[in-house]
Amino acid sequence: MSRNKLFYLWNVVAQQVIEVPEHSIFGRSDETYYPIESEVASRSHFKLYFKNNHPVIEDLHSSNGTFINGLGLEPGEIFEIGNYDIITVGECHYVFFFAESLKEFSKENLMRKFGDDFPKDFQDEILKKLIAFERYALPKFSRIMEARKFQFAIADVEDARSGELGAIEEKERLVDEQKANLEKLYREKMEIIENNYLKINAQKKSINNKYDSMIEEIKQDDSLYFDLSQKDLFSKYFFSSIESENETYTDTIEETVIFKPKDTSEKVVKGLSFGSQNKEELSEED
Repeated sequence: MSRNKLFYLWNVVAQQVIEVPEHSIFGRSDETYYPIESEVASRSHFKLYFKNNHPVIEDLHSSNGTFINGLGLEPGEIFEIGNYDIITVGECHYVFFFAESLKEFSKENLMRKFGDDFPKDFQDEILKKLIAFERYALPKFSRIMEARKFQFAIADVEDARSGELGAIEEKERLVDEQKANLEKLYREKMEIIENNYLKINAQKKSINNKYDSMIEEIKQDDSLYFDLSQKDLFSKYFFSSIESENETYTDTIEETVIFKPKDTSEKVVKGLSFGSQNKEELSEED
């Protein structure tokens, strides 16, 4: 129940203070918010609520009518009601007020509500009951309202705390949402990077395979590959043949070009550089 949407009624006959929430219906039926103990009351007699921020009473097309300060309302009429207005249904009277107006609750303020059409016997009954109300019921109700203020204060603190916690939780939710978005973006970027690495590694592997095959082809081609063991045998054979022809060719020999062993007859000789003192003689013999 919202404290800003509460009305209070003093039941004069029963000497009760009724706390009434907005949109409460009074009538003879037990299904209404507060049953009216009168034979002339309709099952749903009247309703209290706010309209345009003002408290109003609405007659619910009652059979015998609803009276405010002695004046009857038309069936279905909506009437703006205020502090200390007296609602009458048959022999039952209810004084309307707000909790904050308790300090002003007095016989004088109540008597101002008695209009010319208000029955004299009703006035006498209300004033008679007012004495007991002021002496017993009103002080007790005041203490209840003071206690209610503390409840309202606690409720205000709890509402404020709840509001601040709600704001923090909303910020936390937004941060978590941003974090999730960043993590998703990070995963997407890392996936792109990993895919690029895979492509690069595939390219490297393709290049290595390409040149490995080329190297293998070169090794298998006799015209481009010279085995070192064959070269050593050829060198030994060639130099021994030269020494056998002329023992004077023992100076420095520099190998400048390497050829296959099967082409030794001419190309090897042309591809060798001998010592300077014997080059001309070798040329003449060639």
